[in-house]
Amino acid sequence: MPRASHIPQRPSVWTTGAFPLGLFLLSCLKAGAPSFAPSGGKAGRHGNIEPKSRLRAAGAGQRAQPEERVAPLSPAEGILCNQLAEYAQASNWSAVEAAFSGYSGTARAVFSKVISAAFRCGQYERGIEVYQKFHELGVPKTIYIYAHAIRLFAKTGNSALVEKTWAEALDTKGVGHLLASSRLYAAAEDGDMVTAAAVLDRMVRAALQPDLRHFAPAVRACSNADDDSNYKVASYFMDKLGEGRIAPDALLFSTLIKSYRRADLEYVTSAYKKMKDFGIQPDRSVAEAYLTTLLQLSPGMVKDRMDVYLKQVSQDRLLACREALEDLGEAEVELSSFCRVVKSALGAILEE
Repeated sequence: MPRASHIPQRPSVWTTGAFPLGLFLLSCLKAGAPSFAPSGGKAGRHGNIEPKSRLRAAGAGQRAQPEERVAPLSPAEGILCNQLAEYAQASNWSAVEAAFSGYSGTARAVFSKVISAAFRCGQYERGIEVYQKFHELGVPKTIYIYAHAIRLFAKTGNSALVEKTWAEALDTKGVGHLLASSRLYAAAEDGDMVTAAAVLDRMVRAALQPDLRHFAPAVRACSNADDDSNYKVASYFMDKLGEGRIAPDALLFSTLIKSYRRADLEYVTSAYKKMKDFGIQPDRSVAEAYLTTLLQLSPGMVKDRMDVYLKQVSQDRLLACREALEDLGEAEVELSSFCRVVKSALGAILEE
């Protein structure tokens, strides 16, 4: 179950201006205005995202994480690693298992390939078994093994092992872009906004600049949070992304819009307009997220009688929905079956 967004008792510095984490969350919970202003309007309460031409791509201008020194692989292990990478790329888990089944060595690179392949192929429980086998060998873990393990534990809903592995990784490796990204992924899976904020805070205090790979799961944590204030926290994360001049993408806006399902209509339409201001064209994912949020449908909620449901929706939201469908049509977005049902039912209701 997603965690409630409680206020931590030990606030830490967030970013420029020494912004305490506790006050940050409190300000989000109390904020009442949309973070994004429509095109041509004023900046949001916490700032604004700059024009696309002044933004940097994810990871631009940042130092790469230094590679860890590992024992050289034998020729056979080198071949095995290449095979495992090839099978993982093809999502061929049976081939990964067959190649790994006869291995009796302790090479970290081999285990890392198998664990990452398990995640890629959706074999989460099996990936955890391989990680535990490696753990029992007593061989020091690499950053990559820690990162993959955190994601595997997150996928199986084991928050305790996520936290334990994260703590062990911090103790032996320290925070880095890859580890932080994995911990933020786990926070997103759990709908844990507080941990997402704390990880971003830890990165800044360690002089690591978060980028899109870190802000995207932080916003997703808000989208998955079962909390009435989640959209305010998501807006704050987006403002911090803007302060870093980081270029957003369609997937991030799709996630942001989903977090606005309990927000006033102005939040939703402003986010969509801001996306267009960046020159980002809506896609199928954005279209479904936008219409679902405009109609305040819960995630996964199916309406067999959409026409009956729409009669309970306010007129301003219905009109915003019609405007969205017109814009999606001009952009030639291929609508999902859900969007087509909405379009059909909406047309009939507005003609009444």
